[in-house]
Amino acid sequence: MKTKIRQSNFELMRIVSMFFIVAWHFICHGGLWYGTSGVTHYLLDFLAALFMVHVNSFVLLTGYFN
Repeated sequence: MKTKIRQSNFELMRIVSMFFIVAWHFICHGGLWYGTSGVTHYLLDFLAALFMVHVNSFVLLTGYFN
């Protein structure tokens, strides 16, 4: 019988990706962008772009392990 080796680095990446997906939804759909201006708005733009990459990585990880 073949045993599965647990790959904790991919599981950690999946957990971090889930957290960033929730944060991205909070920024985009929670209304944070609408009430900001200046440096705060640019910071939220940067964070949203960073968090959007994690959506793609979560999809890739899910497809790879299924």
